[in-house]
Amino acid sequence: MGRGIKILWIVLWLFLAIILYRCAKIGTISGGPKDTTPPKMTGSNPALFAKNFKGHRIRIDFDEYIVLKDLDKEFNVSPPLRKQPKVWVKDRSVIIQYNDTLYENTTYTFSFGNSIVDNNEGNVLEDFSFVFSTGDTIDTLGIFGTVVDAYRMQPPSDRILVTLYSDLSDSAPLKQRPLYTARTNKEGIYHIHHVKAGKYRLYAFSDKNFNYRYDPYTEAFAFDDSIIDLTPQSIALHTMPLLTDTLPPQDTTQRLTIDSARLKSLKNALHADLRLFTEINPRQYIRGYYRPLRELLSLKFNRPLTIDSVKLQPIYFRGQTPGYQTEILQASSDSVLFWLTDTALSVADTLRMRVDYYASGKQVSDTLMFRFFTPEENRKEKADKMKIMISAGGSIDPNHLLTLETQYPVQQYSSDSIQLLEAKDTVWVSTSFVLKPDSFSSRKFYVIKTWEPEKKYRFIVLPSAFKCIYPRSCDTLVTNFTVQRAESYGTLYIQAVNFFYPCIVQLIQKDKVIYEQYYTGEQRMKWEYLQPGEYQIRAIWDTDGNKTFTPGSLAEHRQPERVELYPETVKIRANWEVEINWTLKR
Repeated sequence: MGRGIKILWIVLWLFLAIILYRCAKIGTISGGPKDTTPPKMTGSNPALFAKNFKGHRIRIDFDEYIVLKDLDKEFNVSPPLRKQPKVWVKDRSVIIQYNDTLYENTTYTFSFGNSIVDNNEGNVLEDFSFVFSTGDTIDTLGIFGTVVDAYRMQPPSDRILVTLYSDLSDSAPLKQRPLYTARTNKEGIYHIHHVKAGKYRLYAFSDKNFNYRYDPYTEAFAFDDSIIDLTPQSIALHTMPLLTDTLPPQDTTQRLTIDSARLKSLKNALHADLRLFTEINPRQYIRGYYRPLRELLSLKFNRPLTIDSVKLQPIYFRGQTPGYQTEILQASSDSVLFWLTDTALSVADTLRMRVDYYASGKQVSDTLMFRFFTPEENRKEKADKMKIMISAGGSIDPNHLLTLETQYPVQQYSSDSIQLLEAKDTVWVSTSFVLKPDSFSSRKFYVIKTWEPEKKYRFIVLPSAFKCIYPRSCDTLVTNFTVQRAESYGTLYIQAVNFFYPCIVQLIQKDKVIYEQYYTGEQRMKWEYLQPGEYQIRAIWDTDGNKTFTPGSLAEHRQPERVELYPETVKIRANWEVEINWTLKR
């Protein structure tokens, strides 16, 4: 009986526990609206804007727990210290420790950028700086502006170091640390605060190795043409544009807003915009060498050179005249191809060659080892056959330049062994064309023909069409293609005003040049058969006439060629004509 009562009590307790569990309300505790307020500075030692400070440790207090994010990218000290200070978080404070001896009578700015965020919600304390002076005054002058890529005319992806030097010589950024610095933000904007009155040179460079010196040819660089005379009087005479007006064209919804405090700080600053470029190394050298085919040796130089200045000499074939044929792919090419015509050289898997070329007015020699490994997928290919590539798929644009490219250099060609047929009803009929060899490459040919929209064509290349420098022939090539309807494309007219000539005009999509034309004089620019889509338009003033963008030079004190972007995106529609007026400020 006692055992039965005990079991009954256990059952009753379990039943009560289940009832209480089911009656309990499950939920989360509401914490109110989300915190969107960034951390606030509540105090510091020394005080903000302290004077005559000589210490080596700084403590900055905040009203909540914080963390430091991307400090290596965001943190900057101006003037820079010899050794990077140690920075860490302790409770609700940021501690800065350094052992450098500070300059006398100098205002120091410790810029944190956007690295200080609260610990819970990640709210950013934007553009926070801590300032003190080792003398009796706080310097209040400055310089601000934007840094853009000189070719793209967009903010650089990296945070660029902008610098002021009191040493006015051109060699200063190469040999010494700057006196004042700042880093650009993601929009390319910089502001060097708390600068002493004086004369300075303004430079900017990517400083990839954080040595506070410009390393030519490996780092992007920019400079201001004139000496910066920074005084209250020069600032008063300076017309200050709104900072948003200095930015490159972009979506207006992403334009910056400048608060009143920032505008007030800009009133004590000069404005200077900079265009970033990478200098061309004047020293000629070989950047790479390859052997993609058994008969082919390829050299790539750091910049274009004269093909006649490059010679090859095999080292292990003494007394033998090297047999090869040279090829460049275009004018001002930085690559040279050597097609081996001596079978004693081409059959060797490893070739050690001496390369002689002229660099900076003197002959230079390099010894290179060329090795060839037959790819596994090519072992079964016929060695006596030559491939021919044609730039036509299933369809082409009405203004398409049909291109033929052979695998090996051509000695002779016969237009009679090439046929172009067009479809008329159900019959293929021969039609005329002109076969034009390329001016530089002996492997490239162009088919000159005015294509008729919506017409079907058949292109036939017989084995006797091309005779290359090797005992190899090609198989018969048959390609069918159709010319697209003219209504599938759009047309663009540009009425250019105040342009400089000659100039290169480009249509761009996602930083890629889709169409390009070269103009030598004023005219109404016409672009036909454009694929529908949205384009940016870029104009380059080709001052040296080399038909490509030329960067600047510090040694020659030469700025990069001027580049302008049309301020709006141009939308091309099928079977539509678009006309724009583009007027530039001289």
